[in-house]
Amino acid sequence: MSHLHLTDGMITPVWCALGYVIAAAVLALCVYKIRGTDSVKRAPLIGLISALMLLTMSVPLGFLPFHLNLTVLLAVIAGPYVGFIAVLVVNFILSLIGHGGITVVGINSLIIGIEVFLGYALFSLLGRKCNVAVSALAAVVVTLLVSTSAMVGTVLFTNTNPAVILPHEHYAGELHGEEEVESGLHDEDESLAQAAAEVKLFSLSGIVAIAVILLFGIILEAAVTMFVVSFLKRTRPDLILKNAHRRM
Repeated sequence: MSHLHLTDGMITPVWCALGYVIAAAVLALCVYKIRGTDSVKRAPLIGLISALMLLTMSVPLGFLPFHLNLTVLLAVIAGPYVGFIAVLVVNFILSLIGHGGITVVGINSLIIGIEVFLGYALFSLLGRKCNVAVSALAAVVVTLLVSTSAMVGTVLFTNTNPAVILPHEHYAGELHGEEEVESGLHDEDESLAQAAAEVKLFSLSGIVAIAVILLFGIILEAAVTMFVVSFLKRTRPDLILKNAHRRM
């Protein structure tokens, strides 16, 4: 969900460069943490995780304007360090197919990386007192709220047009009422239509629509994560975090 679907040039180069620098530092930390003989064994796991994320993040869920990230699930299975490497790889691939610009790969990786590290920490902490299903549910809900807030905050802090945080342009157009705006302003400048769309976006109905979409997205991702984690607990408990208390 918390993925900036921004083309190149929408965020100033300074912020994009800073995103890359910080993402590179986090990547270096992750590589350092998984160094050693075991890192060779982790390579197929990173590839598998990256493929799963690439699939879920590139396919919108029907008429709903969002996609699953499954980052908390991946962190639970592989840990935060391998998870962040997978996040960075996936964001590069997505940028090459037009799912966000290549200049925002660093920023996107940091935002989604929040889900990896925070999701891992929450699941690990809650798993000592709760069963894995409840731990997964709570971790996903809190993590998505934090990462989505980080996404919105990034847009506002970098003075980017707030209307562009909505994923998939044709969905955003429906929510903004873009078709209605353009039909009545055929001879007007595009900037006027965009301004009208933004006003509609931040109207009461627009805010309610966004809140409902966000709620559905969080519930859906939490449900999928909870189901998969519970299934793995029964069938492959060795794939669940070793430091989480495993009881159903």
